[in-house]
Amino acid sequence: MFGSEVEVLWIALYYYQPGDRLGEHHHDCYQIFYIIAGRGEFNAAGRRVSLGQDMLLLVRSNQIHSMINQGKETLKTLDIKFNIIDPALQARLDALPECVFSGLTEVRTALESVREEGRSKEPFYKELSAVHLMKILLLLLRQAERAATARNHSANYLALSEQDPVCEKVIHYLQEHYAEAIVLKDLAKSLGYTQSYVCQCFRRELHCSPLEYLHQYRIEKAKEYILYSDYSIKQIAEMIGISNIHHFTRLFRRMVGLAPGRWREREREGIRKNIYISDTFVNPV
Repeated sequence: MFGSEVEVLWIALYYYQPGDRLGEHHHDCYQIFYIIAGRGEFNAAGRRVSLGQDMLLLVRSNQIHSMINQGKETLKTLDIKFNIIDPALQARLDALPECVFSGLTEVRTALESVREEGRSKEPFYKELSAVHLMKILLLLLRQAERAATARNHSANYLALSEQDPVCEKVIHYLQEHYAEAIVLKDLAKSLGYTQSYVCQCFRRELHCSPLEYLHQYRIEKAKEYILYSDYSIKQIAEMIGISNIHHFTRLFRRMVGLAPGRWREREREGIRKNIYISDTFVNPV
């Protein structure tokens, strides 16, 4: 069976209002709390930790833990519960000196993929959910390994794959300035290249044009604002560098499959909604 090292049981998107709490409890399965926005105070195995955006807490099997939102903002989390079937993998995770991780934004992407698999329940959704979970756990192990050998470095341990230096420069600029009006010809010239050469590099390395990359990046940013903020669709369009709301709506619908407002409604319907991957798992808390 594919993904036999782990078993995903449950995943949910939660909004904890100021003052909300989870009392002390434990369960046989493992759990990951990933912080999307806000800040929460967690207790795990007697250790108190404060977690903010893009940080996560790994809770081991039968480990007593609790949480409280003592801040003034909504605490938004993605929570996943799972079993580890492979004894070697379980031993590696249990031996980790740290239970708090940060800087692993790929984990959020993988968690959202698990959530979508559980919601759609397409063929092989359990197996694909397990694959995404394995990626998450391996990222945690990799960060721990690198931290052990380079404790004096504060680099992001998710090293980017090697790219053409031209693409790398342009991508860096697009990600830093996506909210501004960008003219590719002027951008290429400012970096010492021609527009046609930049386009050739993108086609060769990324199989898309710089404009297509920018559109995709802007839409991913828009999805974050749409789901995790209360800005209007028009405000969000302007925040990602698109001044024409009609153009933004057409672009969003073409790339996502739904209009921005409808996508927000559909995604928010899943808040505090348990999504079960395992047919037999009953979530105790």
